[in-house]
Amino acid sequence: MGSNPTLRTTYGTHRIFAGKIVETLLWLHRNGYAESAIRPIGRRLRHMAKHSDLDNPRDVKRFIAAKNVKNSYKNNLCDAYGYYLRVHGVSWTKPRYKPEERLPRVPTTEAIQKVIARASRKYATIFSTLRDTGMMPVELERTSLRDIDLERGVINAVGCKGHKPRALTLKPSTIAMLKRYLSENPNDYPFPTS
Repeated sequence: MGSNPTLRTTYGTHRIFAGKIVETLLWLHRNGYAESAIRPIGRRLRHMAKHSDLDNPRDVKRFIAAKNVKNSYKNNLCDAYGYYLRVHGVSWTKPRYKPEERLPRVPTTEAIQKVIARASRKYATIFSTLRDTGMMPVELERTSLRDIDLERGVINAVGCKGHKPRALTLKPSTIAMLKRYLSENPNDYPFPTS
């Protein structure tokens, strides 16, 4: 299928590629990619399918290059498209979009305390745990009951996204909140998805 401007402007064009996108996402699932990685890849592929011909790498490159977004997002679009092409046996030369490096914006202690004070009891516990440990939400999500030692006030964090596993200490006030939270949520994995 070549690049067809009429095809791109027709309502529902992305439906032409829906089956191929689903096939790509199933391939990712079968190859052990996390659900949290598969969902955004699917969103990106559907977005590109609405504005370009996924079977034409030149058209997709044109669309990505013209998009007024940060290089990091363009790079994510290229990665998602790379999976699509890999599954469907098409090769391409991936464009190079180097993400800009920025310092993270760290909230003040007062701002964090305001969020915790206004949160429900459940989320006040979760936010306090994240504040005390510096864990990523996905690390807390993957924490099981056996990873929590309330006697010593320690959580053994599962390493995710390049972090190593580590033992993290909780403040006494957070331990008290966590004891109540765990009595109300006795599941093996008591924390909600990130």
